[in-house]
Amino acid sequence: MKFYMKVTLSAVFLLSCFIGNAQDHPQRKSSATSALATIDLIRSVQKGEKLTDADWEKLFSTDGFKCYFERTAAKGEKQMIKNAIILCFDKTKQSERDSLLALPLGEVDSRVYNLMVVHNFYKLSTRLDEVEEFLKNTDFESMMDKAQDVVKTFLPPEAGEAEINPFNLYLIATLGEAKVSGSFVFMDMNYAKDLSDSNTINLLAHEYHHNYRGIGLAKMFESNPPAQDILLVALNEIHREGTADLIDKPSSPMEEMDYPASLINAYLQDLKNTPAKLKQIDLITQNYLEEQTDETKKAYNEIGSMIKFGGHSNGYYMATLIKNQLGIEPIIKTYADIQSFIKLYNEAAKKAGNEYVFSDIFINHVDRLFKGEGK
Repeated sequence: MKFYMKVTLSAVFLLSCFIGNAQDHPQRKSSATSALATIDLIRSVQKGEKLTDADWEKLFSTDGFKCYFERTAAKGEKQMIKNAIILCFDKTKQSERDSLLALPLGEVDSRVYNLMVVHNFYKLSTRLDEVEEFLKNTDFESMMDKAQDVVKTFLPPEAGEAEINPFNLYLIATLGEAKVSGSFVFMDMNYAKDLSDSNTINLLAHEYHHNYRGIGLAKMFESNPPAQDILLVALNEIHREGTADLIDKPSSPMEEMDYPASLINAYLQDLKNTPAKLKQIDLITQNYLEEQTDETKKAYNEIGSMIKFGGHSNGYYMATLIKNQLGIEPIIKTYADIQSFIKLYNEAAKKAGNEYVFSDIFINHVDRLFKGEGK
């Protein structure tokens, strides 16, 4: 994209945070190769065959896993997957597996990710043939096409005409969820099996929205890049996920997902606390603008760490408030306009009458940052 060659160096980091989904793959495709290879390896474990390091490396070298581990996997995730497969499919490990599965997920936070992987593979063990048939007989590329149609209903007509590099969808086997990195979607096969076709289409449309939004932001900032500022990075996360979540999450995100109770409760609490958090960010900003001391600078620079769950919880709260008070059309029109989104939120909050409203000082500061100005 020519835009990247034009921005000033001081804005490169911020813009990379805004655009996020770099379109780094020219050819769309879906692939269940890694998922099916996992099933083949699992059948070897079920037969009692001893696996070598080469067997595991062959699995993790398949297209989906290779791309996943290059981009977005958690630290130590290969070993987690290995352990989960052995525990859940090696008959000699049944006692160890049952003891581990008996642990309440919400009470073992230090190992919660690993345990969630084990739980997901145990679920797979109860329906391996069913999942294999699903992978072989599902037309994922057709759903990717339909997702393109869906996302355009959440974009202004002119934005939907932009050309984006299509996503690549890889079915893999790990934690029961979908992850995105650039133009790549990684979906656990168990998770995919539990989704209806319409849910899968909407999930993909959510991710397509990020790419269209990235193009819109690039055009907006081409001639006048914003200031490099942690507040804008935080607001970008909130806007990006809040607007896209309206596509595939008609009810509160995570509320009905198969996650540990402790994680769901933390999310719901953060969602509920959005007004208090917005007030805190506003006050931190005002204090920083009034006097730049070590203390106020430190607090301002930590605004980014206040945004949890990638912006989903607070963004969903704000976008839903706008939708309920003003309708969906204003959100569609501001799909790539963070400034207008913040002002729409203020308008919706005032109309609701019992929500936090950003101060004029905060709004003016955001406007200056988007003009490329500092304090």
